Amino acid sequence: MNSARRAKYGFTLIEALVAVVILAIGIVGTMAGYQSLARTESRAQTSEYLQRLALEKYDELIATAPTQLVATNGDFTDRNLTGYSWAMTIDTTSVTDLMAVTVTVTPDSSGSNSNTGPRGIARGLFYQTPSTTGSTGQ
Repeated sequence: MNSARRAKYGFTLIEALVAVVILAIGIVGTMAGYQSLARTESRAQTSEYLQRLALEKYDELIATAPTQLVATNGDFTDRNLTGYSWAMTIDTTSVTDLMAVTVTVTPDSSGSNSNTGPRGIARGLFYQTPSTTGSTGQ
């Protein structure tokens, strides 16, 4: 008779509460997953933006470079972009007068470690014209 009464009245209060708790745990887990996904996507967008800035700055520096490049750094205030800085490093290669150029763009965020944060890097080669001494070589 007890099972007949149970079928007639549906779930008990305990069963309903357990179902609600399980559903709540599932919803909280799903929301945490969405939050993690949004954070990862935001970081990927920032990294992609920094990479584009690095490539643009590299192209600009190479296109407007005199015959000799010097290591330098700066920001993007000429483009009305604040919060980003760039640095160019020049290394020698095993080929005479061929230099390895690296442009790194990082966000200017105070208090964060720039070694672990997002950054954009563009690398390439630059041929430096040999300096002449004024003799005609005759």
